[in-house]
Amino acid sequence: MNVRECILISNLDTVKKARYLNKLFIQEENEYRAHLILDQSGYFRVNKINHPIESGFFTITLPGDHYTFTPDITNNSLTYFLVIFELGINDASLISYLSSLDREIFRLKQTCRFTFDEIISREHSEDFFQKESARHLFLSFVYSLSKEEYLGTRYPEGREIADKAIDFMQKRKYGELRLEELGRHLNLSVPHFIRIFKEKMTLPPMKYFTRLKVEEAANLLMSNDKTLATIAEDLNFSSAAHFSKTFKQYMSVSPTQYRNNYINTLENRQKRSIKEIEKAYALLHNIIDESPDLVFFKDINGIMMGYNRAFCRVMGQSGEDMVGKSDFDLFSREKAEFFTRRDEMIFRTNKPYKNEEWMVYPDGHKRKFEVYKAPFHDSEGKILGLIGISRDITDREENSRRKNQ
Repeated sequence: MNVRECILISNLDTVKKARYLNKLFIQEENEYRAHLILDQSGYFRVNKINHPIESGFFTITLPGDHYTFTPDITNNSLTYFLVIFELGINDASLISYLSSLDREIFRLKQTCRFTFDEIISREHSEDFFQKESARHLFLSFVYSLSKEEYLGTRYPEGREIADKAIDFMQKRKYGELRLEELGRHLNLSVPHFIRIFKEKMTLPPMKYFTRLKVEEAANLLMSNDKTLATIAEDLNFSSAAHFSKTFKQYMSVSPTQYRNNYINTLENRQKRSIKEIEKAYALLHNIIDESPDLVFFKDINGIMMGYNRAFCRVMGQSGEDMVGKSDFDLFSREKAEFFTRRDEMIFRTNKPYKNEEWMVYPDGHKRKFEVYKAPFHDSEGKILGLIGISRDITDREENSRRKNQ
């Protein structure tokens, strides 16, 4: 097994959430992905099947799977661990085991975040043996999925108390926290609360709170160029030295090493992200191209952006010849003005429109089409252009006419 990449994504704003997460990912041959989602709700869609997300959501997607993670954009809290790994011919038993899981959805205990923190910190180390230990730790985790040490139940005794405490801690990561505050918030005495929390989370509450701060620090190190002193101050550590010491205690590497290791892998990650987008685009293009319906796209200015093969046959031109042209370049002035007025109405009302039109093929024969046009938008709802889909209804109408005679 080769662990290709370990990623921690945390506390994205609404725009970043929509851009980074809510898109189609298509996995390569031999590529597996382990997903652990904490502190978030929404839906995780794998091969057309929607799975609701609760904190502790875990699944492994397999080669060739396509998935989309749609988070609750109103909830800025997010801890998303993603491990991308590859298996080869020497991993037959593991391949068989993962296939037997059949994309099962697990709900894991909150303490599993510590395991993934450890995997990521070791994988980001420059030491070969640390990287090897990350691989073995991840393997141990995967093979232990059915054991009680990782699995959580829906309503275990004391779980609600622990969840409320963690939610309280999450909101105070950038400040101070006292056990007395937690006790008052939960209406429990401090000793009673400590006993319940440690029993459920395996760590005392204040150590767990420090762990949450370190997780947030790891995210800040990867997402901006703030100095260690600034991050230490933001997260309310007493000094940069205290921050560095605490970070290394939990993550096995210093903050500087952690950031440098991330930067070194960022270029490869960006290349893979571009490749994933290209694969998704190619799949969508092929689906559209195989449709017998006529499909075309225009931008907000009425300039043609693309077509499928069926549309090209009607026009008697290649897609390359038509891209970048307007209706006035492709049709008679009368038709172009008609199409332009219709498109302007769609953009003005921001609503789809359907009508019927006759189209003439290059050889002169005519066919009747049902034409559907609708605006399409960016992630913020701004109109980018329109899509047109035309379906040949000539034979359908002729058959209907014959039946009614």
